[in-house]
Amino acid sequence: MAIEPGALRHRIVIEENAPARTPTGALAPNWTPVAERWAAIEPQSGREFVAARQVHSELTHMITVRRPLNVRPDMRVRLGQRILDIIAVMDVEERHVEIRLLCKEGKGA
Repeated sequence: MAIEPGALRHRIVIEENAPARTPTGALAPNWTPVAERWAAIEPQSGREFVAARQVHSELTHMITVRRPLNVRPDMRVRLGQRILDIIAVMDVEERHVEIRLLCKEGKGA
């Protein structure tokens, strides 16, 4: 079942952490954009767990985007000023047409 084009109404930015050295020599997070996409976002109510995929973190949003997109769970999604940490990445129906990002609301650090 393909995603309806009208559902892709949220502009998101996928960010990757490329730590940078501070003047004191310590590593600090440095989130840089790697992709921008139109996405369908489904907020999840309450606590939903995906036990079959061994994901036990609290799921707050499911984001669906079209492929190709190389996204990993160590990346995050920026939605305006909000940050969503990626918990898992799923290839919908394993057809390589769209991916679903299982996310939780982040702290924005």
